[in-house]
Amino acid sequence: HLQDYSKGNLDVEIRGSDLIYIMFTSGTTGRPKGTQIRHRSVVRVVCQTNYVDLNEQDTGLLLSNYAFDGCVFALFGALLNGGRCVLATDKERQDLNSIAQLIEKHQVTQFFVTTALFNLLVDNVLSSLNSIRYLCFGGEAVSVAHTKKAFEVLGPDKLIHCYGPTETTVFATAYTITNLDDIDTTVPIGKAIANTTLFVLDEFQQPVAHGIPGELYIGGDGVAIAYFKRPELTAEKFVSSPFGEDTLYRTGDFVKWDEHGNLVFLGRIDHQVKVRGYRIELSEIEGRITQYEFAKDAFVCVKKDESTAQLIVAYVVPSTKTDDFKQGLTYYLNNHLPVYMQPAVIILLDELPLNVNGKVDHKGLPEAVFEQAEIVLPTTEQEKLLVQLWQEMLSVEQVSIYDSFFALGGDSVKAIQMASHLQALGYGLESTQIFQQPALIDLAKKLQTCEDSYQLLTTEPQQEEDLGINKIDQEQLEDIFSDLGIE
Repeated sequence: HLQDYSKGNLDVEIRGSDLIYIMFTSGTTGRPKGTQIRHRSVVRVVCQTNYVDLNEQDTGLLLSNYAFDGCVFALFGALLNGGRCVLATDKERQDLNSIAQLIEKHQVTQFFVTTALFNLLVDNVLSSLNSIRYLCFGGEAVSVAHTKKAFEVLGPDKLIHCYGPTETTVFATAYTITNLDDIDTTVPIGKAIANTTLFVLDEFQQPVAHGIPGELYIGGDGVAIAYFKRPELTAEKFVSSPFGEDTLYRTGDFVKWDEHGNLVFLGRIDHQVKVRGYRIELSEIEGRITQYEFAKDAFVCVKKDESTAQLIVAYVVPSTKTDDFKQGLTYYLNNHLPVYMQPAVIILLDELPLNVNGKVDHKGLPEAVFEQAEIVLPTTEQEKLLVQLWQEMLSVEQVSIYDSFFALGGDSVKAIQMASHLQALGYGLESTQIFQQPALIDLAKKLQTCEDSYQLLTTEPQQEEDLGINKIDQEQLEDIFSDLGIE
């Protein structure tokens, strides 16, 4: 019986350097790794810090399970500051209306959500967030459009974009949004929270200049003790610092300093993918898609087609679903992304599937079907010329005027060949223009401009039964590539 035991506190001395918990995460390999965290690391997240000022009047809301380090902010934010914490049930945290009711009923003032769940709250129950003092969000690529929408309702100093690996205890950086002009194209991850140090280093662990990408290293009181019974992994990720810190954690994240001294997240080093010889940050593609005015959310990954080629797949949630959404988005990306970063497949969803922690559930995404997009036939003479040329050069049966030269299989060599052939027909088109605007409809407009503004190189274009491509000597191509810096 409990009444038979002492009501006094346990006679145990607790120091800030002692272990408070071990949190297991799967990481990129799928093999769980246990991160050992100190008491002082947790205290620094919610007490006497520089990004929030929690007190006994605050009510937090826990929307994650206890195996996710996001729970630390809600639980200890209340326990260490004399406030309250509302614990959502599994059923409640998977229902937006239930979350909204909890916030309104308990007048919740602060909580943390993943970016994906933040987007859903903004789209569906934004009006329920009026009691919020601090809404922290992070963990995945952030949507500028959703952030702006939330700012317009909640106002300045309430939205905080947070960043931090489990190994540095919940948050390492924070960016409080005070002005919409500061998040025009991206939302920074901000500056170090209290008792945290940040270093952006090159491959030789030397500091890089502002604006130059590098790997983020984190030091200070938030750095974990080690991985539980993983000495080799600990030695790889927790390294001695050349700058006076005891230990730095290598995040594996690419970042850069912006002109205001804030960190901008660029992507994962070990989540880079290689497509057609180019290293690509998938988060950059996601960010560009969500800047399209009719796209609400996006998740991008790489899958293999039947030929085992690596192809980029974009799962997109439209804000307004129309019959020509894919064509409009494809055309937008053709003009805003390098050709090697353009998705081969775009799959439309009503919502991105989320797991219990509010992150995108990869297993819940539908399989990608690599199929030809809807064909929009050419109408102008220039469009017809390019369609015929692309069919022969790229060995494709059908070409839409919205297709990209490179998405259909074009490359540097074929771009030079195509430009050479068009020049032989009297059009002053350079291969660099194909890289700048690879969509057929845009190239056709350039050909029209050539006819309207310039004299043709020959008064009578060559009449050919077919559009056979001029062969360019291999040595000549190598010289051209060398001049362009292309291997």
